[in-house]
Amino acid sequence: MARLLRDTLPGDMGVVLDLHRQPYVAQCDAPKESRWREEKKTAAQEWEWGAGLGWRIALSIVSFFGLIVFIIVWLFFFATGFNVYQNLAIVISALLVFFALMGAAWATMWMRYPRRP
Repeated sequence: MARLLRDTLPGDMGVVLDLHRQPYVAQCDAPKESRWREEKKTAAQEWEWGAGLGWRIALSIVSFFGLIVFIIVWLFFFATGFNVYQNLAIVISALLVFFALMGAAWATMWMRYPRRP
């Protein structure tokens, strides 16, 4: 009867030595789950560029040109009845509305899909 020795190696592999034969590597205590199994992906990992970008980009372009048109129309046609500070307040208010709209549109995307490490 041959005498067997077993040494444990990392990765659940064992070396079995038969003193009368050549050594060989045998699989022992195999893990129950495959090491290469697919893990569940988060929303950020599944997201690809292009999902939800179309309407945000369109909104950004339209609202930017809308802001420019509003400022030009305001300053050329409606600003004559107000002093400089009132006109400046209206332009700043229009800018605040624009940035609030852009912040609301884009912040929802970056909260849903944070930056990847």
